[in-house]
Amino acid sequence: MASVVDMSNDPSIRIQWMWNANVENTTIEEAYSTGKTYAMLEKYHIDFKHNLQISNTDTNKQRPVTRTMVNKEKKDLKDTKTAAVPHKACRRLMSEVAKLKQLENGTPVEFILDQTPFDEPQESQQPQSDKIIGRVFPMSENYRLGAFQIEINISAEYPFKVPTFRMITPIYHPNVIESGHFCCCCNPFTEDPLKWAPTTTLVDLVRSIIHVIDNPKLCGSTNSEYEYNRAEFNRKAIAMTRNNALPRT
Repeated sequence: MASVVDMSNDPSIRIQWMWNANVENTTIEEAYSTGKTYAMLEKYHIDFKHNLQISNTDTNKQRPVTRTMVNKEKKDLKDTKTAAVPHKACRRLMSEVAKLKQLENGTPVEFILDQTPFDEPQESQQPQSDKIIGRVFPMSENYRLGAFQIEINISAEYPFKVPTFRMITPIYHPNVIESGHFCCCCNPFTEDPLKWAPTTTLVDLVRSIIHVIDNPKLCGSTNSEYEYNRAEFNRKAIAMTRNNALPRT
């Protein structure tokens, strides 16, 4: 339900969070205004980074929330759901982003989100961009000293079409070209389109990227040095990781 609370410094303005009772609204706004990343309630919590209400017992149960300012003099304020219901594909993407975020809690860490389509508060819950940016944490000898930022591009056909992706952080890798894209035969979903299905998750995609980084293929290798002078290739790969990769902590 829509609710309002007098938390603004402007006496003519009230803060409104969608779908929450007044007492919950106060708790949420206090957490938000003090810079916390989430507000914890009895049955659910509010993730401010992704604008989601998430069940405490089942993280797959989610719905978008909005924070709006309402003029106290507005006469037509009603206690009703006024937030836009997201498109099914948008709702799926929200769920996928939440699953990616859970990878941050793994041991070892596999992936950390840096940017999602839902980072900015919006009037509409439709995503404002088609990019997901985050860091992967390879474990192989050449790349385990750093983290590598990747970009995943979600098309309008998602989840029926596989997202495209590229490395943002420079990497010395036999299957990655200068633009950061992977060779076609080294992208498992491009090499074999049947491996991608609408039920394939973005977690699956991220893990496949990490697997290719850690397990280079000779097929489609853009660097003959990897095949014929492995010691020199490894030396350059480790040096480039030291110079360009992001910290792992």
